[in-house]
Amino acid sequence: MRRCIFCDQSASLTKEHIWASWVRKFIPRDPTAPKRALHTTGLTLIDEDGRYQSTMNLRGKLARSGEMLDRKLQVVCGHCNGGWMSRLQKRAKPYLVPRIQSNWAQPLDESGQRAIAAWATMFAMVVEQADPDTIAISQRDRTALMLGSEPLPGWLIFLGRNRGVPGKFYHLTAAIGDDGLKAMNTHVTTFTVGGVLLQTMSSQVNYYETSGFSKTGTEQYADKLGLCRLWPPLSSRVGMPTRVWSDQDFVLLGSIMERAGLFGKGPSGLHQAIASGQFDPTYTGYRR
Repeated sequence: MRRCIFCDQSASLTKEHIWASWVRKFIPRDPTAPKRALHTTGLTLIDEDGRYQSTMNLRGKLARSGEMLDRKLQVVCGHCNGGWMSRLQKRAKPYLVPRIQSNWAQPLDESGQRAIAAWATMFAMVVEQADPDTIAISQRDRTALMLGSEPLPGWLIFLGRNRGVPGKFYHLTAAIGDDGLKAMNTHVTTFTVGGVLLQTMSSQVNYYETSGFSKTGTEQYADKLGLCRLWPPLSSRVGMPTRVWSDQDFVLLGSIMERAGLFGKGPSGLHQAIASGQFDPTYTGYRR
């Protein structure tokens, strides 16, 4: 019997949609969408000089007939799904629904920021299970979310506006270490829900100082990209993000960790690229 990714107990796992039913109600079906959901996975090895050695792109297990909105994962137990996960979703729903519908009139208070940040954390933890080779979030963090239903220390969560496809995700991970490729330990997950774009970042590496640069570098990062930082909170009230992200530059934002030089160069590359302004947010030509 498989274990639930949150409570880590052997249990019968429920097969649940990646996108909850209440979310799907607010995301219109696209009659022009491909008949098969697009889901690719890949592994890139980069040497010490930053040169790409090999890239493997394969069809992921979510690449099946129908839209991505219909995809399901069997990774959580009924107790978690119908308990704390359901309560977390209900808490986030009143803050998310207006923004999913592109209504940003009411600023987010501190409760709203925490609710959306916790929901985004849960989504990132679930969706990375679609590709076992790119799981980068620790069991410790998953257990902490289950026990507290609150955003986690060391995580970074950003909020933006979306005008592209309303139900896509880009999960990018890295194995950061000094002795070759290891299990993935650092992640950036970017996803869209209607008019909302969310991005989460975390790392299991001790010297990856998310708490340090979150106070300085990520403020510049958010300003440059027209995002609002939800976690750790910067303000008691968060208004409408200044930039609207399209499909053309979604992958650019999703690949920030790769473009900032984290792969093979140590975690400080992300901080330096953000704080020094080396990352150019106007570049929109990058496509996978």
